[in-house]
Amino acid sequence: MAVILRRRVDFPMIDLAQVVFYPEYFDLAHRFFEESWEKICGIAYPVITQEMHLGFPAVHTSADHLAPLRYGDEVVCKLWI
Repeated sequence: MAVILRRRVDFPMIDLAQVVFYPEYFDLAHRFFEESWEKICGIAYPVITQEMHLGFPAVHTSADHLAPLRYGDEVVCKLWI
């Protein structure tokens, strides 16, 4: 099952060059990850972490930056399991 999630680039995410500051990409990825649980599995992420006591530690992360995101842009993420 796939889910498509969308978020707007907010002002606090950008730097002086008016593009998304690079650590914010990882924050966006995690926000999409959290939101996907409820959409795909019907379980809110706080329930998983606080009531079920489950966690998902990152072992490795990396990013290839192909084009900058700017204030007001819409970010579209497609996740599937």
